[in-house]
Amino acid sequence: MGRHPENLLHDLASSSLEKNLLLKEILDQRSSPPTTTEEEDIVLIMKTAFSCLQASPQARPTMQGVYQAFTYRQSSSSFPGDFSTITLEELQGA
Repeated sequence: MGRHPENLLHDLASSSLEKNLLLKEILDQRSSPPTTTEEEDIVLIMKTAFSCLQASPQARPTMQGVYQAFTYRQSSSSFPGDFSTITLEELQGA
């Protein structure tokens, strides 16, 4: 999207307006649209990434938890909604 991920994270931390960004808006628009399986993977990766950024170390997942989530794809199918309407704020709270 032409921005370094660190800048996006900084913007998210400092502004509630950025939290209303749609997930699809931060994806590289030059790529073809993701398949349903890829959408599920993207949601899982983003949810996991946001959970790893929690301020409290106790609130962050363990590496074993991250491994299991990726291996068994536990959380991706539990997210309700249409991929095109998922906001970053929803993923942060999921």
